[in-house]
Amino acid sequence: MKRKAKVISTVLLLLIVVVTATITFVLAGGNMRIGRDIDRFARMVEQGEFDDLVLRIYYMDLSVRTPAPVSVGQLINHSSVDIGGSVTLNGDALQEHAEALRRVNRGLLNATSGSRRPDARIYYIFETKSGDKIFDVVLLAVGDDDILINGRLYKRHHVFFEIILPFLPEDIASSLSAFMVFTE
Repeated sequence: MKRKAKVISTVLLLLIVVVTATITFVLAGGNMRIGRDIDRFARMVEQGEFDDLVLRIYYMDLSVRTPAPVSVGQLINHSSVDIGGSVTLNGDALQEHAEALRRVNRGLLNATSGSRRPDARIYYIFETKSGDKIFDVVLLAVGDDDILINGRLYKRHHVFFEIILPFLPEDIASSLSAFMVFTE
């Protein structure tokens, strides 16, 4: 009887170790992948590959209250209404702001745990001209201290706000700047 209990406890312990290792591997793999995406972006900016870089920004007036959280898809699909808009930039427009874009690096990534339904007010995506996503960011999405980068939660860093400020309409940029000051 004692032997049977020992076998069962050993099997349970091994199962816990395997599950823990799997979860750790999956989480680390996601962070590594995002880190590689950020590194790819930084390399493109450093090498001046702006002709192949596209930035799409979708935004909504930050003061607008909605009855339910706004998904990224809703923000993209409704960006042409009075409460929002979109901007697409590439090449020379991005190159003019190369110094700001160079501030994006892997060191800014500080993963947080949990998951929440995003309330997207600003969404932007860097991609190649052929449409390959490099990375995307949802700002003002999940609470005071978090942003979504490639669908994963990270602690908010002001650089991810500041790099898009020059490209936003003045009223949206002003609201975003005020939000950044209020929450820092």
